[in-house]
Amino acid sequence: MNLEDELVNLCHRFFDAPQIDKAPDKLSTFFSRLISKNQKVQITSDIRYFIPFLASYDGGVLCSFIENCIEGINPMHYVPELKLADYSCNITKNPRSPKTERPGRNPRNKRNNNNSNTDKTSKGPRSARNPKSARTPKSARTPRATDKRANEIYDRFNRNEKHEKTNKNEGCTKIEDLTVVELALPNRGSKSSRPTSARRNVNKKQLPPLLQKQDAVISNLYIRDNNSFFMAKKNSKNDLYYHIIPPSYPKHMIGEKFTILAGTGVVTLNKNLANVVDLPQFVQDQSNMFIVEKQLFKLHNAFRCFYTWRDRYHERQFKKIIKGLDDIDEVVRPGFSTLLDKIRQRVIEKTETLCIYPYSFDFKPEECEFNELQEIANISIAEMDDLTLHLTAEIGSEMSDFFRQIRATNLLMQLDFDELHSLNALPASLQTFSSDLRWRFPSIWRQKLREKLLIHERKIALKRQNYLGKFFSKVHSIYTGNLLLQCERILIEFLQRFSTDCPTKRRIHKVYAAFDQDEGMKINPSKEEFIHWISLTIEIVKATFLHEEKQISVEVINEVDPDFELYAENPKRVLSRFQRLSKLIENVYGEINAVYTFFSLEMHNHAYFLKKLRNCIDSASSFTDLREIENLENIISEILKVEHELRDRPRNIFHKVLDNDEVTDFVLDMRPALDMATKFFQDGVSEFKSRIINELNNSIFSEIQEKWASVKETKISRDDCRYLEIRMVLYSVLCETTCTAWNDTLNELRGPFDTIMRMYRALNDKCRFTHAEAIQSFNASAEKVGIGLVTIRDDYENDYDEEEEEEEEEEEDNNEKQNTDIKKEEEESNESLEIEYMDEIEDRIENKVEKNVKEEEENDSNLKESDNESQSEVENENLGDRIENSNDNEENCGSGVKYDQTESQAES
Repeated sequence: MNLEDELVNLCHRFFDAPQIDKAPDKLSTFFSRLISKNQKVQITSDIRYFIPFLASYDGGVLCSFIENCIEGINPMHYVPELKLADYSCNITKNPRSPKTERPGRNPRNKRNNNNSNTDKTSKGPRSARNPKSARTPKSARTPRATDKRANEIYDRFNRNEKHEKTNKNEGCTKIEDLTVVELALPNRGSKSSRPTSARRNVNKKQLPPLLQKQDAVISNLYIRDNNSFFMAKKNSKNDLYYHIIPPSYPKHMIGEKFTILAGTGVVTLNKNLANVVDLPQFVQDQSNMFIVEKQLFKLHNAFRCFYTWRDRYHERQFKKIIKGLDDIDEVVRPGFSTLLDKIRQRVIEKTETLCIYPYSFDFKPEECEFNELQEIANISIAEMDDLTLHLTAEIGSEMSDFFRQIRATNLLMQLDFDELHSLNALPASLQTFSSDLRWRFPSIWRQKLREKLLIHERKIALKRQNYLGKFFSKVHSIYTGNLLLQCERILIEFLQRFSTDCPTKRRIHKVYAAFDQDEGMKINPSKEEFIHWISLTIEIVKATFLHEEKQISVEVINEVDPDFELYAENPKRVLSRFQRLSKLIENVYGEINAVYTFFSLEMHNHAYFLKKLRNCIDSASSFTDLREIENLENIISEILKVEHELRDRPRNIFHKVLDNDEVTDFVLDMRPALDMATKFFQDGVSEFKSRIINELNNSIFSEIQEKWASVKETKISRDDCRYLEIRMVLYSVLCETTCTAWNDTLNELRGPFDTIMRMYRALNDKCRFTHAEAIQSFNASAEKVGIGLVTIRDDYENDYDEEEEEEEEEEEDNNEKQNTDIKKEEEESNESLEIEYMDEIEDRIENKVEKNVKEEEENDSNLKESDNESQSEVENENLGDRIENSNDNEENCGSGVKYDQTESQAES
């Protein structure tokens, strides 16, 4: 026996009834043997059947064994296979109920026996009877009608009555005329009673509502990063969550079974037994157990199959009903099915070709601008709005006419047979009785049969009229659903133009960069404008198809059924649940944000340059003293540098799709910004050049001309020569700088420059105070401009030396005057200081002498008078010497004697 058969045999002995093995010891021994020998069994159909029982036994104690011993197992195997055929009606069978007997000779005894047993047996479907042994009741007998149509009608009546009787089962649910079997789950045995085979489980429970989701599978664990331990306990046996026990929790209330959770593993204690499981394995076991206990996959698949089957059943039932109403002979045409197919076909034909941008829109070679996008989108949406309005009006009028015909037919059927015959409005079932009116003595039986058929036709006409409400709801849902699908298709085609994964060819979308004096450069349209336009377009398209005005009006049915109320969900809310559309909108918004972020980063350098350009023009405009050659040359060089950089700037920035580098979806055109900046720059430079030309021709030239006119007839002094020569050289340098930078100013400055050159020549010939260096500078500028030069004489050096000597003599005289003035001031200050110092010294000396005298008198009061006289003479001599010494020192030091030095000398 191989390993697979051995495992199946052990599972069968333990799980299936009768339970030969009362404990799973043999299974544990088998798994231990496989683990020790490092062997695994393969999954067969029988092993697949027992895996859920092994996983769910005793809280999942065998999960670690089956994961290590069964090859290719996954959490899906923990869930039993979904087999809807295993589920049956929830019928409680009484084991004591007698079996149904075979039909006997006497049908009355059979009927009596059945009646006597109805109280003892459960209400279920009756067994089929033999039609030969059962007598037909008198009330159910059909009259002998010669018309085949009448027999069919009565047979239909009998089938309806019989069907109503067979639908009175307690364990089944009736949906209109179809019995729907209630789905139930197999009972799982509790922890005390071991699980038995699901094939023997007859009583099924009803499926609970599908509340859990596949995402809510992870169990909650209280784990920290440190190595501290926490005790946990379940609130109940069936609880899947472990709850942390507080440290102050009484020990006698914890119980014998608890779990300790740590960062490395999980320890489960049960009395004196302990089990250690790794933390990942514990989390996986809890997740698998949660899936098995809740049976998420099974419930999901069961309910999905059930809802799909129910929708298909409703659709099939609707087709069956309208087909039945159309098959019955009627007066009005077209029928329900014809009208429904006509409406569906018209909606599809009119809306399947609608789109915002036509097919030929993306085959143009040029880029697509934002204004073009807006214009074509507005035109297409307006056309779609008109089409949906006309389509809704046409379908509403057709349905209104159809409903009026149905109502008119119902009213027409209320007439008698003679009146219907006179109006030529007899149904097909009554047209065979039209010959009865020609009989002289009509048949009473045919008259009764004719009346019954007329009553039946009236019921059919009334049934048609009563079914108009459901038919309107169905037509409304079909019409709205088609519009909803077309709206989704149009929105997806529109949004795919701006997404990262466009399946078709598309034109490049162009946005423009505009010059801004504050920020340097701005994108037009902005990111907010672009996203707002896309959001607004989406809402307009939704309103075009899903607005209340575009739905079939309820007034169509209210003419026939005033009490009708339509229960329908808002189609915009239904559209919001479409996952593909929602994900595409998020993708489009993310792509647009990425595009504008890319453009902002790429044009940051260009925006900084435009700010620099604006600052350069502002500094040139604010520069007033044009005769400062150095500052003027710096400004002109900066202007020329900015102009060169402006000419070399790129004109386009391309953005490529992230997923495909070969596809370009957006392009930033910087031509408008650079053109605006160029115009702003040229205007500023033109204004600056005009100011320079104005300064040269109207200010400096006028000053030179006026001065030369006043001195040219007289002897020119040195000051006048210097005045003229400085301005002529200044004019030449400014003219040369301006003409070198801008060649277009040469024509305006060459004439005045030539006039000044003639004046300079005359000044050089007439006056001997001109300088050779000034003439050289003037000639250098004149040569670059292209005019004549001024000749240099040979006696410029002597004249220059004489001028230097005279200047030196003047400087020496000025220095001598300054020195004499300084000496006088120093002498006066020294005299005043000497007088002040002497007065202070004398005062201090007198004070000290008086103090010394008083001290000596007090100390030497007992000495002799002779000694006092000799001592006073000596002191006077010393004082005289000190005064002489102090005067000598003050004369030697002058004003440099300080107050501290004099005081120290006086004290000494």
